[in-house]
Amino acid sequence: MKKIAVFVAAMFLTVPAICSAANFETALSIVTSNIPPGADVAGMGNCWVALPGFSANNPANVAAGDPFCFGASYSYGLIAFKRGPNLNVHISSASVALPKGVLQVNFSSANSGSAGTAMDVDAKFAYAPTIELMYGVKAFESLLRDGDKLYLGVGGSLSTAKMNFSLSGQNMLVSRTRGFQAKTGFLYQPMKGLNFGGMYSYLCDRNDDRKLNINEDDGLQSWSAKRSTSDIHQFRLGVSWQVLPRLLLAADYQHLNIGHVKRDQYFVGAEFYVIKEVLAVYGGWANSGPTAGISAYWKWGGANVAYMNNTFDDLNRHLGRSQMVMATVFMNF
Repeated sequence: MKKIAVFVAAMFLTVPAICSAANFETALSIVTSNIPPGADVAGMGNCWVALPGFSANNPANVAAGDPFCFGASYSYGLIAFKRGPNLNVHISSASVALPKGVLQVNFSSANSGSAGTAMDVDAKFAYAPTIELMYGVKAFESLLRDGDKLYLGVGGSLSTAKMNFSLSGQNMLVSRTRGFQAKTGFLYQPMKGLNFGGMYSYLCDRNDDRKLNINEDDGLQSWSAKRSTSDIHQFRLGVSWQVLPRLLLAADYQHLNIGHVKRDQYFVGAEFYVIKEVLAVYGGWANSGPTAGISAYWKWGGANVAYMNNTFDDLNRHLGRSQMVMATVFMNF
């Protein structure tokens, strides 16, 4: 999901003295690909590509799950870094059933106060609005066997972001980023309770950076500008299986391709209903750390709370170890 990816991208693509370019891209890829779309999947090991009826990054999934006419959700997430600013994440979604398929609109934003970092400068996430459209449709039924279903989907997003780096109250670097993302996905259900999903997305960011230069001889200050572009290719495949009436298991594999840097990541999760269709608990492993969650459901909606530990491990050397708490409320009619 795009969400706050562009926002954090500004930081890592504009401080070249901090670490190597490969580490920049790796850190950016983790942020881009691993912000969960909702607390339900966050608690379930951040598995989402083959989970119909859950918060969706895969556009095909918005058309799967229980039928509805209109749905809406709101999520709030707090990412706390040990040596960096705490990031507030807001995600709002609205879905509507069309005569053919389902359309979903997502709007997200992120911000923080100014705080010191392990890079010996203060950092502030100023703003990062993102708008995203996803469309999914049940394309085929009884395609390979009686009763099977194939859902297809497409999506895209536009975003902008600004971030400031300062030293002793003086701005040293101001970074602005504009980006777009295009994605496509599928969800195949060969039988009830078994799902196979896949998604591919392409992300392009264009960065405009202004850096303050100070002449060592006379102390005169001047600003220099630099523009750059970054591209990320993301592939995710996964499976979910309703093993028992109250137990759902899921596993995702993700491959990231950022220039010459390639990264493979793995996610596993489980959902168990303590009270059938009312109260569920979640657990999992999101590539580099454990996750847990709890959810309550009622006739027209529900609420989820999740915790993720060390989700962005490649950022540890820059911002320290991270923890994320996320809450989601939703309604379907």
